[in-house]
Amino acid sequence: MALKAEAKAIIHKLNLIRVCDEHYYPLYADSKGENWLIISGVGQTKVSEATKYLSDVSDAQRWTVWVNIGMAGSENGKYGELFLVDKVVQERGKRCFYLGTAVKSKLKKSVLLILDGKLVFCFETIIICHF
Repeated sequence: MALKAEAKAIIHKLNLIRVCDEHYYPLYADSKGENWLIISGVGQTKVSEATKYLSDVSDAQRWTVWVNIGMAGSENGKYGELFLVDKVVQERGKRCFYLGTAVKSKLKKSVLLILDGKLVFCFETIIICHF
């Protein structure tokens, strides 16, 4: 999760408590160490660093399911609507990543477009959004 505001409901619902206060990225876990949450801040570098740190600290197994939940904007869709991102496109590097999904979902699939380090959430087709 990028922001604490995005994480609050999940922290509460899963009864997560803050662990490891010394680290740059706020890290939360449940009492059994089964559910973890890290708040990365915004940007590809921060997300990458936080994910690596969480992987190391949580001793995640190869079969562990990873979920990245965040808010983004677009001219399409409704506020609060959930989408399953299955494709990430980086405009600057003209790179494209297809994400594997480990669980079946009825969520509408979408594309996430990254413009100059900013994440832009797109619905169905790639739409450049300003927010």
